[in-house]
Amino acid sequence: SSSSQVTSSSEDVESSSSLASSSSTIDVEYEELVDLRDGKKYRYYTVGGLNWTVDNMRYESESMVHTWCMGLDGKLCDSGILYAFEEAGAACPEDWRLPTLEEWTVLKNGMESVQALMDTLNITPTGESNGSYTSMDDVARYWTSDSDGEGLDHGAYMVYVRTDSHEFSTQRYRKDHGYGVRCVQEVL
Repeated sequence: SSSSQVTSSSEDVESSSSLASSSSTIDVEYEELVDLRDGKKYRYYTVGGLNWTVDNMRYESESMVHTWCMGLDGKLCDSGILYAFEEAGAACPEDWRLPTLEEWTVLKNGMESVQALMDTLNITPTGESNGSYTSMDDVARYWTSDSDGEGLDHGAYMVYVRTDSHEFSTQRYRKDHGYGVRCVQEVL
């Protein structure tokens, strides 16, 4: 049995470029999936043979002990959950998974700008958790499925998007820190 259902919708997304003084509206077609584990809904966008969630994952279970709500002092659960690396993959519904570092890079390189990537995938600041506190800043951080070994002694890779200056980079970081999760699914 599958753990997600799909519906269709479209939205007008207001976007503005830091290079232009006017804003423009682009029409982005989103589909919707329902995570049957908890009934939460997530929008997704299809590009490059993959469906990409455009909402931060919010799945929680009692077996997940290294998760934190987004926002200063972890008060924005509806905006998303920050996951330690070892639990990030479990945030994705059945038939969905964490994107690889290469998939993020290919996606970014296929967009006309980092701003277009931010607009299309609804990338907003996620903050981060180091396990003892949760902070909020102008950066969106998302785990990839790439790591350099098993266990907390090794690092894992994340995508780092500065939403104020539109910088995109990748970083290796400790697996016990909490970052956002976006999921992908191969288009059938």
